[in-house]
Amino acid sequence: MTSTTHASALFSPESEVALIGAAMYAPDRCTDAFDQLSPDAFGDPFHAVVWGEIVAIARSGGHPQPPIVRDRIGAHPGFEPWGGFNVLWSLWDKANLSAPTDQRRHNPREAK
Repeated sequence: MTSTTHASALFSPESEVALIGAAMYAPDRCTDAFDQLSPDAFGDPFHAVVWGEIVAIARSGGHPQPPIVRDRIGAHPGFEPWGGFNVLWSLWDKANLSAPTDQRRHNPREAK
């Protein structure tokens, strides 16, 4: 049985958004986090919403890329004040730039 961590376990908004970005970028590498961190482990209420959707998408076999996450949470009243779709992509981009060069992914937004 897996334990779930609660009570703002991540301690900072920066660590929350870093984890959100990593989960959208490489969900296959975040399965332990999906199992161990519930949405209420996030101090920012909207980060909790985003995390819950990312986990749901990944557990259903999908890849929680920014367009898919946006489709799931775009109607939430906190989405645009948080920064909306641009923030989702910027988090994905930061995760991509943190990856070793040979493992970086092509950003679908740059397709021509």
